[in-house]
Amino acid sequence: MAGLVRLTKGWPPRAQVILMLVPALGALFDFMENTAVRRMLHAGAEGLTVDLVTRANSWTVLKSAADAVAVTALVLLLVWRGWQRWRKGGS
Repeated sequence: MAGLVRLTKGWPPRAQVILMLVPALGALFDFMENTAVRRMLHAGAEGLTVDLVTRANSWTVLKSAADAVAVTALVLLLVWRGWQRWRKGGS
């Protein structure tokens, strides 16, 4: 997160907070996915239901989406900062 703060230096604090919430959401969705998988494992083959699988899948999709947004934002920020440095002569 410190890297994101450094990359967004000079940005409004609200924009920085929003940008940092994305990876935090990814972590939360990962935790929820793990919890859903644990429930499926505890249910065993006999207790496995469509609802359990659907919930686990939903958390997986949300986690993947949040992680994709976070990584894309990080790459774009790195490219943007690199472009700025290159235009200023590498300082």
